[in-house]
Amino acid sequence: MDFKINGYNTSRWNLSFEDGTLQELVKAPQKKVSPLNMNWMDQHGEEVDRSYNFYESKRMTIPVFIEGNMEAAILTKYNQFVQEVLVTGADIVLDAIFLNRRFTLRYSNTSNTRWFPEVVTFAIELIDDYPHLYTPIP
Repeated sequence: MDFKINGYNTSRWNLSFEDGTLQELVKAPQKKVSPLNMNWMDQHGEEVDRSYNFYESKRMTIPVFIEGNMEAAILTKYNQFVQEVLVTGADIVLDAIFLNRRFTLRYSNTSNTRWFPEVVTFAIELIDDYPHLYTPIP
């Protein structure tokens, strides 16, 4: 799977995406419930406002890893990635080249960080506030 983050190839940070990334990116968003829906006690079923077509922000957890030939090199690339991508406060633009799709995401957290001699693995928790949009890569 080929990706770019904020216009950069992920090789800039020796970053690779693990299995499960594609499933997280393409999962369908959850619909918001219309405040006009009614579930009358004396009637079967539910009265649904079908014109209310809005979605919750989609939370996703993307598993990644950074490789290096020694721990110091991994730490340098990891810190570079955190500073250049995660903690800038700006949107993260993730281009999934093989899908010809651009995702504009918000950083939330990292989890499951595990350090090994030649790799660090972690999960990036991201939020897609516009999960209904299908934006091709320009």
